[in-house]
Amino acid sequence: MNDKQRKFCELYAANPNATEAAKAAGYSATTAYSIGQRLLKNVEIKNYIDELTAAAKSERVATMTETLEYLTQVMRNPEELTRERTKAAQQLIAVLKGTQDGEEPIDGIEIRIVDASGEPGGGFGDN
Repeated sequence: MNDKQRKFCELYAANPNATEAAKAAGYSATTAYSIGQRLLKNVEIKNYIDELTAAAKSERVATMTETLEYLTQVMRNPEELTRERTKAAQQLIAVLKGTQDGEEPIDGIEIRIVDASGEPGGGFGDN
């Protein structure tokens, strides 16, 4: 892959418009559309774009651990406003209990065994 193609890939990964990426990479404006489409069919270029896109996506999206660590830092930071610390604590509790805003936590799960006839019990005794 040459430098112009590499630049095309980087530009396309940032803004998926093949014509604009081709122009910005230095290809002729009159042939940018056809060159952009041809480059996207090249396996090496497609793989590099996929690699760039995956890397950018993983850098942009916080993991659950990062989110929990951030909320914990805010909650424990005495320099934060009390309402911000309280909000962080409430969000931590909601995440750790597996709830969303306004939802009740699930305290238990009831399991019922049903046989093929649809009758409760399924031959294993009463539930």
